[in-house]
Formats: sequence, C-alpha cells, structure tokens
Amino acid sequence: MTALIGLLVLLMLACGAGRVVIDALGAAPARPGRRLVVSAALGLGMLSYLVLAIGLLGMLRPAPVLVALGALAVASASGFGASWRDLRAAFRREDAPAADRRERALRMAAITALAGLSAAALIACWLPPGAHEWDSLSYHLAAPKLYIAAGRIHFLPTMHQSNFPFATQMLYTLALLLDGTMLANLLHFAFYGLCVLGLALPGLSVLGPRRGLVAALVFASAPIVLWESGIAYIDVAEAAFVLLAALSALEAAGERVVRQAALAGILMGFALAVKTLALVPAALLALVLAGRRVRASAVAAYLLCAAVVGSPFYLKTLAYTGNPVYPFYYGLFGGRNWNAELAEAYEGEHRAFGLDARLAVPGDDLGAVKKPYERPSATDRLRNLLLAPFALVSVPRLFHNYNDASPLTHLGFLFVALPPLLPLFGRASPAARWLALVALLWLTFWSLTMQYTRYLIPWLPLVAIVAAEGLARAAAARRWLLGAAAAAAALQVGIAAIVIVPRSAEALTVALSPPARTAYLTRQVNVYEAEEWIDAHAPEGAGVVLYEETRGFFLDRPYLWGNSLHSLYIPYGRFASGADMAAWFLARGYHYALVNLQFAGVIASDEDRVRLRNALATGDLLPLLLEWYSPDRRTGERWRWLLGDALRSGAATPVPGASSRGAVVLEFRTPAAGAGS
Repeated sequence: MTALIGLLVLLMLACGAGRVVIDALGAAPARPGRRLVVSAALGLGMLSYLVLAIGLLGMLRPAPVLVALGALAVASASGFGASWRDLRAAFRREDAPAADRRERALRMAAITALAGLSAAALIACWLPPGAHEWDSLSYHLAAPKLYIAAGRIHFLPTMHQSNFPFATQMLYTLALLLDGTMLANLLHFAFYGLCVLGLALPGLSVLGPRRGLVAALVFASAPIVLWESGIAYIDVAEAAFVLLAALSALEAAGERVVRQAALAGILMGFALAVKTLALVPAALLALVLAGRRVRASAVAAYLLCAAVVGSPFYLKTLAYTGNPVYPFYYGLFGGRNWNAELAEAYEGEHRAFGLDARLAVPGDDLGAVKKPYERPSATDRLRNLLLAPFALVSVPRLFHNYNDASPLTHLGFLFVALPPLLPLFGRASPAARWLALVALLWLTFWSLTMQYTRYLIPWLPLVAIVAAEGLARAAAARRWLLGAAAAAAALQVGIAAIVIVPRSAEALTVALSPPARTAYLTRQVNVYEAEEWIDAHAPEGAGVVLYEETRGFFLDRPYLWGNSLHSLYIPYGRFASGADMAAWFLARGYHYALVNLQFAGVIASDEDRVRLRNALATGDLLPLLLEWYSPDRRTGERWRWLLGDALRSGAATPVPGASSRGAVVLEFRTPAAGAGS
C-alpha cells in the first residue's frame, strides 16, 4: 500500500511540474486529457533529471532527495490545481456520432478488456524481480542500488550498461530510496498508463474516440507489453515519450507551430534519455515535420529541444568513458576499459537475434538449442524485412533470448492483421500516412540491426494508431469486418490474460506473505540464497566478484562482474597465476567470488548438462568446478584457468554452507608459502 501511495504522490508532483512547463512554453494541448498525460510525462522526466543532479552532486540520501522534492512541489504549486481540473474534465462524456447497439457493445467490451488487463498488470507489480527480469537484477535496479550505497552516482567499471542513458533508472533510484522494488515496478506501470490514456482518451486530434480505444487495445493486449509494464525495465517508458512526441509533432500547426514542435522535441529528448535507440524515431519525426512543410524554425526548435533535453546522460557517459554512446561505435569513439575484440563480440551478440541467412519456417524456435547465426546477404535482408512481422508471430523465440522461451515475449498479432486494411479501404488521413511511414522506416532499421522483440515496444503505439484507422475505414466499407476484428481482438486479449492473470495471482500471494516472497525468489533466482548468505556472513564492505553471472541486485556488498567480456577493468592478462589474481582482488577489497555453474561458459555438450543436473541434485558442485576450471585446460577466457589455479593453490577456497543451486561461493586468501603446484 505504501508503494501505491508513493506512486500517486509522485504522479501528482509530476503532473504539477509538467503543467508548469507546458504553460510556460505556451504549448499546452487544447484537450484536457492530452494536457494531463503530457504534463505527467514531462514531470516524470523532470524527476529523473532531479535525481541525476542530486546523485552527481554526491547527495544521494533520503533527506536531500526529500528536500529537493519539496522544493519542486513548491515551484509547481500553480500546476496542481490546473492538473486537477484537467483530470476532472478528461473523462467527461464528449459528443460523438451516434452508434448503434452493436458498436456500443463493442466499445464497452474494449473498455472492459482494457480495464481488466490494466488491473492485472498493476497487481503484477507486487512481484519482486525474478528469473525473467535479468536486466532488472543486473543493472536497471542493481546500478541504482549501488549508487544509493555509495551516496552518489559514480563510474561502475565492469557494468558497461550503467553508461547507457539512465533516465528511467533515475526514477528507480528514487523508488529504492523511498520504498523499494514495488514502487519501481509501479513507476514503469505509470508509463504504460500514459500510453493507454494517450491512445484511448477521447478528443485527440489524431484519433477519434472509437479509434482511440482500438489503438489502445492493440498496444495494451500485447503480452510483452503487459509483462514489461509490471517490471522495472525501460521500453514502455520509451514508448510513452515517443508516442506523445509523435502526437505533438503531428499537431504542430498554425500560430503555435514552433512552440508545439518544441514540446515534441522536449518529449523526444526524454525518450533519448531513456534509450539510445530513440535516435531512430527522433530522426524520423524531424523528417515528418520537414515533410509537412512546417516552418524551418519549428524543425530547428524540435531538434534543439530534443538535443538539449536528451544530452545530459550522453555527456555524463562521455566524461566517464570518452564515448557518448559507450560501449557502441568503439571504432569511432573508442572507450574506457574496452577494445575492438570486446566491441566485435558485443555487436555479434546483438546481431544474433532474429532472422539470418536461412529462411525461417514455423517450428524453428522449438529446438533445445538455437542454430548458429549465419550472416545474411543483401537479398536475405530484404526478404527478412518482408517476413519479419509474420515471423514475430510464428517464430517469436528467435527474436528473444532463445534459452528463456516464454509467452511473455510475444507482440500479439493485431499489429500484423489490422494495418494492411488502411490502404485497402479508402485514403488514409495525413496523420495515419505519416505514422505509417515512420513505422515502416523504423521497422526497416530494426530489421537491419538488432532484431529483438523488446525494441519494438516503443514502435507499437504508432502502429496501433495506423491499425485503428485501418479498422475504422474497413468497417465503414464492410460492416462484417468489425465483427471479425472484434473476434481477433478477443483472441489476443484472451492470450494476454492467460499470460498476465497467473502472474497477478502469484503477486497477491507474494505480497501478503514474506515467507512466500522468500520462497518465490529462491525458486526464481538460483543465486539468491548464495547472495543472501554473503549478505548475512561476509564482513561489512567485503566485495564480491560475480563469475558466469551478472545479477547482483540482492547483494548488499560491493561487487564486480568478473567475466572478461564485460570489461578490461580486471587485468587478467597481467596475472601469471591464480594467486596473483586473488592478491589483486584482495588489495581492492574483494574477498569473495560467486561462480554460477548453471550458466557456465564451459558447458559444451549434453553430457556436461547431465552432469550438472546430477550435481545440482546431490549438492556436490565442487568436483565440477575443479574440473571445468582446471588450470590444465587453459581454454576460453583466461580468468577461468586462473580461478582454477587459485583453487589449486589455496588462493581461493570454497565456503562451506554458502553454495546453493549451482552457485558456488569462494573466499580469496593469501596462499601459504609453497602451496599449489
């Protein structure tokens, strides 16, 4: 309950602060619903930058943060009353063309479906981060927790993702300071709400009241959207800023065109502060403004505001690493603790998702192991672009982490079924045509780079608008198509419910029982028990090195990611022995290592997997550790045989009672003279 109260207070503060900005800018949307949604989005962006400033000043503690929030509330006083009036006016009944009984029933069904799905996603926010939320446990929540422990934002040498744009993570930092992971989840859910309301509220100039509901349902019923909206990720936040920026850009006209374009730029700047990939829609919206022949000063205002608002995180990263988009584009910018080999490995990992040189067929995602990536030719890439929307439906596992197959990673199928109706039935509106062009060019970029399903979440609201207009025009020409579309939507909503309702039910159980929460985390995260042991038994301040593992969120101690592909910070090439490596760690305060054998990079065969399962069943993992990381192998990453050498010499020793479910805890020591071989 405290998390929900915290969310409401922060949203109220965001609405007030954002309303002050749009009033000062003179770009307040005409409709109260749009004003409220845009104010909330702007205010949340402002809150993220407030936390960034406090963190960079080294005052990341509850008292300074609360003082800053209080000061913002005072400065936003004039916006609170205006936002309250907008809230009351936003849901008033507006005049609309008369609808027959069938259309009224369908509209009510859509509202009911949206309300039910949203309620289920809201309840799911009470689940703590589990097995599928790898990025939350690795850096979305983990980096903010490390910042809070240090009382400041600082460079994390092995967590390269902490140098990404971090606006949403700043909100999570605020959440962890004030409450915990539940409030962080709720803040991401708030962006889901902004997307749904931004599409569905009546009176938008881009959409009519009926089309808005259709667009909202296309977006909100996508299983991956429902899943992400209840966890501390960032793609739904990016989607909200991109959607509202696009709507503002499309509305830029008349005497206020420069101010409206500036508002679009501010919103897109916050999208850039959430994720670097927002550079794609940012550039495409500039193309839209130029294509609509608005004044050059409006295009310039859009670009300038987007650059200014979006730049702080890139400047921070430039100062920390020498590369504003670290670790990407190493060949152009270079980067701290990085080299060309790591850059190539990282880019190769990103290219491996989705379609490649082979023609995908249904069932390709049913195997135990994904087929090796084959580089596509130019012809293959063109074919893959045409097939990608259908492949996302038929072979979704190829576009996600293959070893983490889940129905939660599906975009649904309405995004494929409805947009093609638009060119078949009459001439589309200018707004729909521009959004269709943006969506097509964006999909082309996605198809040629990293074909990862999550990266299409910010793309989906724009496609949903095109889908809604396509259905509206098709239904006007062929009444029976409305019933067919309703049946298709019901099917997608049913699939989404199957995905989200069990999570919500489990969330209720976990929220009401601390033992159930512990059992849930123990079952979900195999390193949880080992990290809890370290928190309970390791000396205060004793650091931990994570091997074959990055999920350090549950640790209350400093830690590094140990695998050498994450960073060059740990100089493995300088160590002649495991004892040298252990001495380097001890000199810097890292006394423990945690090795997650369940994700060991040395597992190369079915026999290895069987042996691991047997070891997990008996709890005797040490023989596998000694064999797989033997200094006699000297294959793979250098740290592996150094770790084995440290075990042999006594520079690293297993900790009795600390290991659990494939996670082995080691303690670094200075070996006795003459120890080892």
